[in-house]
Amino acid sequence: MKEDPTVAAVLARDLAHYGARRCFGLLGTANFTITHALVENGVELISTRHEGNAASMADAYAKATQELTLVSVHSGPGLTNALTGIGEAAKSRTPLLVLAGDVPTGAVKSNFYVDQAEMVRSVGAVSERIHTPASAREDTLRAVVRALRDRQTVVLSLPTDVQDAPFAGKVAPLALPPAPGPMHPDPESVCRLAEALASAERPLVLAGRGAY
Repeated sequence: MKEDPTVAAVLARDLAHYGARRCFGLLGTANFTITHALVENGVELISTRHEGNAASMADAYAKATQELTLVSVHSGPGLTNALTGIGEAAKSRTPLLVLAGDVPTGAVKSNFYVDQAEMVRSVGAVSERIHTPASAREDTLRAVVRALRDRQTVVLSLPTDVQDAPFAGKVAPLALPPAPGPMHPDPESVCRLAEALASAERPLVLAGRGAY
């Protein structure tokens, strides 16, 4: 009798289906399973020497490609090491998804336990979590949508007991909502801007974070 796939295997398949091609990270026990599953589904792992490097590299890659870009870090110090890069990405509104391994549900006495949600929110990122095996796919899809459609840096906490649980439901990928159409500026505003540029002697254009 064929065994059910694990939640981690199904989520990795979903992330590849949503367009993830590259994952930057450093392996530990809490993120090994999901990262290995990503590689099995064709996602390239770019291994770094430090989690801060992984987050910063992924930030730059996501800005350049506009792809669903992944970061994979261990629980506890793995995530804390990545916070500077995560904070910079969040301030730039980089569409980035950080897969943060987490201790088993309720293991608050673990040496690796930290309040990941409060920590990532403190640097401006969005916190999401896979809560149960039954909700994990919807939880992950919600995180992907917030990253891609809302241009947010999202940290998805992945408790190891949920990752390793068997998934007995349908494994067909969930549908990613279509991207919104491009926004068009008000024609009168464009005319005023063109007139201002045409009449300016020494025009200076300042573009903020995330502009290109």
